[in-house]
Parts: sequence; C-alpha cells; structure tokens
Amino acid sequence: MSSLLYLLISKMLWDVFLQIFCSFTSYLLSELPHSYVDWIIKICLF
Repeated sequence: MSSLLYLLISKMLWDVFLQIFCSFTSYLLSELPHSYVDWIIKICLF
C-alpha cells in the first residue's frame, strides 16, 4: 500500500517538475540555440 502511495506521489512530483521545466524553457526559448530548443520540446511532448 505504501509503495503505491509512493509511486503516486512520485508521479505527481514528476508532472509538476515537467510543467515547471517546460514553462521555464519557453521563457528562455529566445536565448537558446535552435537545436537545443528542438530536443527540449521533444522532451516536453513525451
């Protein structure tokens, strides 16, 4: 039971992390080289 709870919490934290990472990335989009932007967008989409 506790391991299931742990998995759920980890997933939630991961989702939050991805959201923050993706918004931070879009904020920095103009200052990054184009190829850099491409792989970050791919990470955000998957």
